[in-house]
Amino acid sequence: MEKPKKILHSLDKYAAIGFDMDHCLVRYKIKDLFPLLYKSMAEVLINEKNYPAEMLEFGKKEKSYIMNGLIIDYETGLTLKLGQEKIILRAYYGYDKVSQTDLENKFGSPPKYESFDPYRLRTKDYMCCLTYFDCCLVAIMAHMIEYKKKLHKENEINIREVILDLSYAEERAYLNWSDTDYTPIATYSAYYRALIEDPGKYAYKQDKLKEMLRSLKAKGKVLFIASNSHYEYVTHMMEFAYGKDWLELFDFVIPNSRKPHFFTRDFPFYEIDESTPNRLGDTVVELKTHGIYSGGNAKTLEENALRLNGEKTGRMLFFGDNYSTDALAAETIDHWDAVCIMEELGDIDFGEHYDDSYWGHWQYEDASEGRIPTFWYDYMSKNVAICTSLVDSIEMTRFYEV
Repeated sequence: MEKPKKILHSLDKYAAIGFDMDHCLVRYKIKDLFPLLYKSMAEVLINEKNYPAEMLEFGKKEKSYIMNGLIIDYETGLTLKLGQEKIILRAYYGYDKVSQTDLENKFGSPPKYESFDPYRLRTKDYMCCLTYFDCCLVAIMAHMIEYKKKLHKENEINIREVILDLSYAEERAYLNWSDTDYTPIATYSAYYRALIEDPGKYAYKQDKLKEMLRSLKAKGKVLFIASNSHYEYVTHMMEFAYGKDWLELFDFVIPNSRKPHFFTRDFPFYEIDESTPNRLGDTVVELKTHGIYSGGNAKTLEENALRLNGEKTGRMLFFGDNYSTDALAAETIDHWDAVCIMEELGDIDFGEHYDDSYWGHWQYEDASEGRIPTFWYDYMSKNVAICTSLVDSIEMTRFYEV
């Protein structure tokens, strides 16, 4: 028996409200962000993996190939767009579209990607590119395969080797910290250097949302951030978007939160310690107001939120843009609800010459048997309290004002 879909309760039912940072509290200018993300990874492949300089090209084809929620299959190297019930709606190998006949020969009739699990975005078999940081990987992957096609016969291309190179490029572009070491963002990858030099080119100021957060604070809500980004990047981007007083808006700030594990496991909170190689200090249970902590878990966070506003019980609400690690993971806790931020539900400026003929519409596919909803649009509509385009959409503004 399926669990009933959760609902968004009235504002007075929530003791605390949490937010992811990237693409949630901080909204990016997608038309400028995409080429930066793409070229940051391409530079790694060119400089460290001997790929050709033409990899740096980010034109109409590369831009148009990107869509949120696509899957890279590790066995075949295919990039897949899934529909309702995991039906494969479209697939490409490099920039070549795969025929329906070939899909059915490989995946059955109708072709389905049965191994996909929406709660597991990366396995030994596939990678689901489910944020605007991840989804540039599909364009990089396509370019890599096209390059390999020129070097080898079709049956000689080592897809696993391509995947390893792709993962390495991603790591060198984004992952500036681990459990043992931390590298300052000013010295790590073209992406971080660009965001430090000119954040206004890639992200919006958030004056309207800042006032909404102040309004929530005035209503007695405990507010917190839980982000998988490192605290240095969180601090940098929040200060740009909300001003130097941004921390006053939030009772607790939790970078390196390791979602989805933040919601499902009992990892400890750590104080920030600039003197250690990984910037982690002592573990803590009682969180100080306006404190920044690393790691942690939802249960301890909730206990501190209820202690702070004097409540014994109360629902928790979380806003996040990653459908799986934010929204679905938060919804696994009975008294937590999630608002899934899907920018695709609104108008996204992808820039000039964006061509949607590669992947079609993000929400559906027109087929001979009728309109088929895409997997993520269908699944999230059924499994989280609410999906909306922005944290400060008209729909959410009405919610805050109740």
